[in-house]
Amino acid sequence: MCSMDQKTETAVERYREGTASLGRAAKLADVSIWRFLDVLSECGVEVNYDESDLEADIRASGTGDTSEN
Repeated sequence: MCSMDQKTETAVERYREGTASLGRAAKLADVSIWRFLDVLSECGVEVNYDESDLEADIRASGTGDTSEN
């Protein structure tokens, strides 16, 4: 079993339920995506990440456009 603070627990639950993307859940937990991936692994949560998730994370970060060149 994994132990975590309340905001990380909420972020994991939202990710597990599909109501938050990986990037959004990491922001909610106030950790990097890489650390959040570790948390998910430690808690036995399967990572489901596809192109639409990537696009959502790019939009959420405000770092660029998702159109192909």
